[in-house]
Amino acid sequence: MLISQKKKFIFVHIDKNGGTSIRNSLKKYHDKKLYFTISNKIDKILRIKIFNKNLLLGRSILNFFNKFIKLENNFLSFHHQIKLLNKNQLKKYFKFCVIRNPIDRFYSLYSHNLSHQHSLGFIYAKRGLSEFLNDFVIKKKINKQIDYITINGKIIVDDFILFDRLEEDFQRITQKIFKKKIYINHLNKKKIKNYQKLNRNDLKRLKKYFKEDFKIYKFLIKKNAI
Repeated sequence: MLISQKKKFIFVHIDKNGGTSIRNSLKKYHDKKLYFTISNKIDKILRIKIFNKNLLLGRSILNFFNKFIKLENNFLSFHHQIKLLNKNQLKKYFKFCVIRNPIDRFYSLYSHNLSHQHSLGFIYAKRGLSEFLNDFVIKKKINKQIDYITINGKIIVDDFILFDRLEEDFQRITQKIFKKKIYINHLNKKKIKNYQKLNRNDLKRLKKYFKEDFKIYKFLIKKNAI
């Protein structure tokens, strides 16, 4: 997540949605870089493994304090849910995020975990797509896109960047915030390998699990007439 107190905007960074490039393109507007650095150090250090489960102790402590301190001083993570911020101050900020086709995001998530041995889903990704979907994504309740941008089921962000229109929508939003267009400095741009496809039953489970994500994605597709 990136918060700019001066420009009064919040970018909600949903993982595997091209957010690293956007955050990098807007990094000079990030006011509290020290808080961000400290936060992520604490998050990485204070992790406990019990019965093969990783408990994010540091992140839980920081999230607790975030609810009571000023929003611009929040201890943020890269992928921070908006519901964990100080709700009383959210209305003062313009909030936006990137939304991606849930199927494409799943394959990107699978690719990332398969290529990073220290990732939480590596052992599941090694077993194949089906095991990764059912035993990791669904069973462990991996965050949906909608989880990052809602409070009590209500969408809180003010605008969206559609992954299919990343450059165009980013320029539209930066024009709205800064009265000028900013171009994306692309990072982590990787071509996803042609992995095996999900079978019919697994595809049904994926669509059911990410049902809310599909709704908002299809709405944005229709709205933008892609």
